[in-house]
Amino acid sequence: MAIPHLKDKLQEAVPLSFDGRTLEIAIDAEHGRNDIRILEKDHLALENCLRRLFSIKDAKLSIIRKNEVLSPHETAPLHSRDIRGLKEKAEKNEFVKEVIKSFNGKIIDIWGG
Repeated sequence: MAIPHLKDKLQEAVPLSFDGRTLEIAIDAEHGRNDIRILEKDHLALENCLRRLFSIKDAKLSIIRKNEVLSPHETAPLHSRDIRGLKEKAEKNEFVKEVIKSFNGKIIDIWGG
């Protein structure tokens, strides 16, 4: 069974790549030594979760330390500002205005690609 604070450590990790078998995540080198130690201690539980999630019997987890990694927790306020800006821009778009008017709708969410 995973340690309860494992969730907190994973929230500081940033996914870098997934090649269909190995999920590579990064932890900021500045405070990552202890985080990596905790994640490595429970790597079997994490890999088991990957196997079950993706139905890949040989899924692996690769954890690396990297300089200047911003976790999703740290970047959330930045993305929130970006979304608000996109919503405001979309609301000014004539085509979007017409669609909203035609369907008596409103913009609920903005998705980026």
